[in-house]
Amino acid sequence: MRGNINFVDRAVDCDSIRFGAERTRCEYDALDQLARAIAHTIGGQHGPLAGCSAHFLTAQTVQGTKVIIHFTVKDSALLAKAKSGSDHMRETNASIFCRDPQKAAPLKRGISLIYSYELADKSDRIEFTIDAAACTSLATVKPASAAELSQLARQAVNELRSDEIRPNNLNGA
Repeated sequence: MRGNINFVDRAVDCDSIRFGAERTRCEYDALDQLARAIAHTIGGQHGPLAGCSAHFLTAQTVQGTKVIIHFTVKDSALLAKAKSGSDHMRETNASIFCRDPQKAAPLKRGISLIYSYELADKSDRIEFTIDAAACTSLATVKPASAAELSQLARQAVNELRSDEIRPNNLNGA
């Protein structure tokens, strides 16, 4: 068993015992390296897209565990439209990362992806974060029970019957 652990410089192994929610220096270093690798990978995959209104600028790390992915948007109307659908954008991007176990692993370890879309003149921007909490909040599709399916079938039949007896329906009775 270890003697005194120096909490000032956190000189402990990654395999050491955790005390509460404290992370060791080694864990922070590993997350920082992982975040840098993710930013480098994202940066290598994006480039200017012909005819696209949003254009990738950079992917960089901040505070060791955050990867900020910067885009610039040419059209203010497009950014306004994106703002109105920002929940859908976040959910779509979260689905890409959270539903793939390999892509979700860094998020579960504490990495956050921050998407930032900004007008070229920097007058407006939209940001959203993909992290472990975003993965948890994704809607899970629950299969309908037999009773729910039966109720839906009854509703559909009733709607069809009500359409048949309308006076303006030529096929009605």
